[in-house]
Amino acid sequence: MGKVTVITGGTSGIGRGIAEKILAESAAEDRIFVTYGHNEEKAQAFLESLPREKRFQVILVKADMSSYEDMMAFVQEVKSRAGHVDWLISNVGISTYDKFQDYTFEEWNHIVNTNLSIPVFMIKEFMPVMTEGGSVLFMGSYAGRQAYSSSVVYGVTKAAIHFLTKSLVKEFEPKGIQVYPISAVSGQGVRELLFHVKELLDSCPQEPVVFEQEFFPEDELFTENLPFTVERLPEDPEIFVVEGPKIEKMLGYTNLDSEKGFAFFQRFLKEGGILEELEKAGIEEGNTVRMYGFDFDYYK
Repeated sequence: MGKVTVITGGTSGIGRGIAEKILAESAAEDRIFVTYGHNEEKAQAFLESLPREKRFQVILVKADMSSYEDMMAFVQEVKSRAGHVDWLISNVGISTYDKFQDYTFEEWNHIVNTNLSIPVFMIKEFMPVMTEGGSVLFMGSYAGRQAYSSSVVYGVTKAAIHFLTKSLVKEFEPKGIQVYPISAVSGQGVRELLFHVKELLDSCPQEPVVFEQEFFPEDELFTENLPFTVERLPEDPEIFVVEGPKIEKMLGYTNLDSEKGFAFFQRFLKEGGILEELEKAGIEEGNTVRMYGFDFDYYK
């Protein structure tokens, strides 16, 4: 078997985009193990969207990544079928936008297990079979660097992931394994990852391969029913804070510095229901809309 990639939560969103990119650049002997949760239909749709001649390279594994037992079963399946891992991508993450005082102990533990504890022990189990020159990639978040009242537990887990990654560097790098935390919104870790990717690309054959785009991830933003919240800052009523998975995912896909990206952003605000909710919250012209460190003036 060739290169082996493991991606948790790889049938949608950023995980899906990574899986498709790796698959497009892969050799026939390479394999990609992708976990999915409970949505069999969505997982099958992902598989059927891939080029027919490459589908055999993707191995879908149903695993609840908040469960230690499911995680261990997944690890054992990869070990028995592949024997080694080259790329390990911890992508699964969940959140809640309840207020801090509304959390239950069970809800807190469920999110901490999914976002932090299970990934930690999954990596621990895979470490003995990671190949020299391999890589571990964590999905960080701007929420792990900037505190928000409506995403306390999510921010805590992502801040821990950032610290964990720095700590694991000391464990993995002597074995020739690179560890990268990245956040699509803040850009943290992306520069280092790109340098590493460039080194890998420099070692690849130089013959160009052209692929037509078959999946447009931004389209999912209009069809996925992801949550978001709109809040007026009590200390400054002219600032409206918009947060949630829907917003974070959009910012991760969108280059707001480009004309095309900003046009998409404006369409997203309208068709995604953001403007409607802002108007319900009482926003007026000249007020500020804040999204994960980005501020915009509101004008109709």
